[in-house]
Amino acid sequence: MIVLTTIYVIVAVLLLFGAAIFVHEWGHYFVARMCGMKVEEFAIGFGKILWKREKDGILYTIRAIPAGGFVKLPQMLTSEAIEGKSEEEEEEAEPLPEISPWAKIAVAVAGPTMNIVFAFVLAGIIYFVGLPEAITPPIVGALDKESEEHSLGIREGDIITKIDGQAIPSWEEATKLTALAVTNRFAVTFQRQTDSGVEELTRTLTAKPISEEIALKRLQLPPKYPPVVGKVSDEGAASEAGLKAGDKILSLAGIPVGSSSQLGDELQKRNLVVKQVVEGQPASDAGLQVGDRILSLGGVSLTFQKQLNEELQKKTLTVGQLLEGQPASAAGVKQGDRIISLDGIAIRDDRHFEEELQQRGAVETELVVDRGGESVGLSVTPARVGNQTTIGIGFPSLYAGRETEMVVRRGEEKLTLPVTPGKFTSERQRGFWDRIFQAFASLFGSDEEHVLEQYRVMIGAQFNTVHGDRETEMVVLRPTYDADTGTLLSEEQLTLPITPRLLKTGSVMIGIRFAREPQVYIVQNPGPTPWENIAEVGSLMWRTLYALFHKEQTGVGVSDLSGPVGILAMIGAMVKIDYRLALNFLVLLNVNLAILNMLPIPVLDGGHTVMGLIEGLFRRKIPVKLQEWATTGFAVALISLMLYVTFHDVFGRSDDFVDMYNNEVEIKGPAEPEPATSE
Repeated sequence: MIVLTTIYVIVAVLLLFGAAIFVHEWGHYFVARMCGMKVEEFAIGFGKILWKREKDGILYTIRAIPAGGFVKLPQMLTSEAIEGKSEEEEEEAEPLPEISPWAKIAVAVAGPTMNIVFAFVLAGIIYFVGLPEAITPPIVGALDKESEEHSLGIREGDIITKIDGQAIPSWEEATKLTALAVTNRFAVTFQRQTDSGVEELTRTLTAKPISEEIALKRLQLPPKYPPVVGKVSDEGAASEAGLKAGDKILSLAGIPVGSSSQLGDELQKRNLVVKQVVEGQPASDAGLQVGDRILSLGGVSLTFQKQLNEELQKKTLTVGQLLEGQPASAAGVKQGDRIISLDGIAIRDDRHFEEELQQRGAVETELVVDRGGESVGLSVTPARVGNQTTIGIGFPSLYAGRETEMVVRRGEEKLTLPVTPGKFTSERQRGFWDRIFQAFASLFGSDEEHVLEQYRVMIGAQFNTVHGDRETEMVVLRPTYDADTGTLLSEEQLTLPITPRLLKTGSVMIGIRFAREPQVYIVQNPGPTPWENIAEVGSLMWRTLYALFHKEQTGVGVSDLSGPVGILAMIGAMVKIDYRLALNFLVLLNVNLAILNMLPIPVLDGGHTVMGLIEGLFRRKIPVKLQEWATTGFAVALISLMLYVTFHDVFGRSDDFVDMYNNEVEIKGPAEPEPATSE
């Protein structure tokens, strides 16, 4: 059965992916024939020829690398920049007649156009057969009582219904929205069941990077599912403690654990005992020493490093940065103004201001500021940028560059040290391709002068971990199953001694991979209309590109993209789950192929279109050598990019693809309507 399933998946994947490539190349082929062009070869894939057939002077081939295809047209720049010459040595042919620039444009545009047409056809099929939609309920799990989210009144069991006004049906949708957004502040709406009925509340929350290695942002809200151990490393703390695959982790060091993300946060927790002081930084200048325990900063009592970091990031309500052409500038706000109230509500701090601003949206609002001791009322209409409401002002840091008191305990003595925290840019290390994309974005007006300053406030000290290299207890629930039927027989609660490992990187690990939660889908029948489906795909594509070109704010980099290997793996996982999910992914793939191919880059269809327009408008041919150099250069760059993302697919995400393929899935039919009742 497993062999048959594997064969089915492989065949289906190759057919579906090949269909997307085929319709694209057929568009080029068909229009080229209609324009009277000579066609030498129609190929699916690149590299070594696996199958070929010649008919009417055209060579039809299937090649070894299923990463695209080409139509070889000698009257246009051909694929020789990628493929080189054909295998048979060719004698010099007679010169072919010139073709018009408009014919070149028609041929170039035909491929992406066919992808869009094919996407609409697939979306039409999905509308009639229905579409399974993930329904992992976005229910909040156990919250740390010291967390900002808990202090804002969010509780275990609350259900996320909206983020920035957008309906959120599942955790998957919440993760996708926050990961791709430029902002890290979101207005999140919850529903809560109370004795008096359903209560709704909205809070502005901060999304933070998943880890030091993974910059994608997520809300600090744990799902209400205990983490399940999927795989235990042969060498590691979990193996030594006796953890097994299938164990449900309930607590660590007596602290309840509601999700894998919450366990990760707990493992990385640090106290405020100084481990290292960086020379030349504010902590060193203040006289902080290894072994000191920080008790307070600016009169605010502190216990953990997370609290210190959050306190250091606080800002004043005095306008420090004012973006020209934005709502605040147009309304008459000036640098040095201090925010007093918004729409009659007194503003406590910068976070409160952001929360109130998001709740009002892009509607005219009264803003009261203190200007030289005088209250000034201004009318401002915020602008909506992506998922964020903004008026274009930035507040200065409460601590950066300002001397404040830090109370520490040194042995039995309590000391007060004057410290002046510093401001550090939060830009992450960017790879070669990220720098290329940022440079490309700058050509289209991504001007730093029109962006609010991004920085973090730090003192230059490192702190001891709470759990690293220290023995503690982990409570797990271990299931027992019937060997023949796989039915759950019992669950035993165990308390295991475990010593999490402190790595050289500073991370604390126990050596496990989490199992994916069984995914439940409900078939929506009819599915989304073709226009809704295509519009959603286009929106996702735009958000992805926008996030990619704004890596500093989003954390989304080129390494987060998938190449042919990742695409084939995702199609395979979806084919195994349900053919309708695979068809829907094919809609996404075709729209992506159309958009990406129309980018104005030589070697892509958009590049051919631009060159055709130049020739048509100026009535002069672009030198063939210049076209060949540009095409060859960009072909090499494109292949390099493909190899780069493929490397991350194979060595960085292969385990995720395997988990996705093996994940337990349940497909439910549409819910039956409830019978009408009468009183």
